[in-house]
Amino acid sequence: IGCMAGGTSQQVLPPFTENVVHTNAATTSKAGSKNNLWKLVWCHEKCHKAENRRRCQVLRDAITPLGGKLMALKKAAQFITWVQSGSPEPYIIITDWREAQPIMKGLQAVPDCPEPFFTVVLCSGPRQEKRSSAWVQELSPMVGQVVTCR
Repeated sequence: IGCMAGGTSQQVLPPFTENVVHTNAATTSKAGSKNNLWKLVWCHEKCHKAENRRRCQVLRDAITPLGGKLMALKKAAQFITWVQSGSPEPYIIITDWREAQPIMKGLQAVPDCPEPFFTVVLCSGPRQEKRSSAWVQELSPMVGQVVTCR
């Protein structure tokens, strides 16, 4: 099961594998001394639950050597508050279908909002992925690249 990139052409990306983290060792060692150059914003209502502790740790372990910092938020409203506070770092968003819609609406409503590097929308099944992929095609370019995955 793969990912679909939004935009004018849909590209199938490799499948998401929760238990495998691929990094480039040379890049990791060079970037390891740089802290908090960018944020990985994970917006999901269960991001702080025990069932996701391992997932959070895997994400932190993968991005910290690359200068990234994980920011786990339960709701889109928390994300919008953060963006409105003037986020200085570049950021990537990972969210589910439920939070993706209010996040994108909020990004479009915030004046001079810094655009995410890209957004990944995780879908629970093929029907949700189909709906999300169609929705992505209608988004404003000001929200940046959006990719849907299941």
